[in-house]
Amino acid sequence: MLSRTGTRACIAACATLLLVAACGSKHYILRADYPTEPMTLEPETGLAVWVAGVEDARTFEKDVEAISVPCIWDDPPAEDVYHIVGARGDSLSNLSNIYLADEQRVDGIVEDLIEVALRQAGYDLAESEDEADLVAEATIEEFWVWMSPGPMTIRVESRVQVTVVLTGEGVEEELEVSGYHDSADVAKSPESFQFALDEALHDLYTHVATAFIQLDVEPGSPAPE
Repeated sequence: MLSRTGTRACIAACATLLLVAACGSKHYILRADYPTEPMTLEPETGLAVWVAGVEDARTFEKDVEAISVPCIWDDPPAEDVYHIVGARGDSLSNLSNIYLADEQRVDGIVEDLIEVALRQAGYDLAESEDEADLVAEATIEEFWVWMSPGPMTIRVESRVQVTVVLTGEGVEEELEVSGYHDSADVAKSPESFQFALDEALHDLYTHVATAFIQLDVEPGSPAPE
């Protein structure tokens, strides 16, 4: 039986990374694969959380000295920025952005991960803010995949950084969580970008769930100073 890493590698190898032409430039499009069900279940907390929303607060630059810095090269429409997750190319002068498929957005993916992580940590998901004991709001600081060319291989990395604020009566917690993956790819295959992003999202999920599990909150108690 394959390990989770082995299974993830098979999924990544089978994933479709499409090369399409749009607006005169080549776009690389991938579909992120991430946890949509809890991996385990902690004891129920008896508390319900309303996920109020996820803000995409990422910033992009045009002229960068390293591809690890989130950057935009294709001048996409404003609504497409929610789909940009990386860049690839053989030099800084020959780069194209990597996009999520149309049905995926960075804020939607992060909201999904937060909700699944809450369920794993033993919290219920409230159907409205009025029914919630706690309210969670998240801000995406970074959501990026890139490569660093080398003489024999390319180093493919992905990093996702999110801040989650949890509030309620007498409760105010701010959690800074991140996910990261780093791998070397001798074949320089397009699927390596898919694999790196998926692994970073799994890492983010693990850290978010762990942070929720370690919380010691009880609405109505004095807020921490």
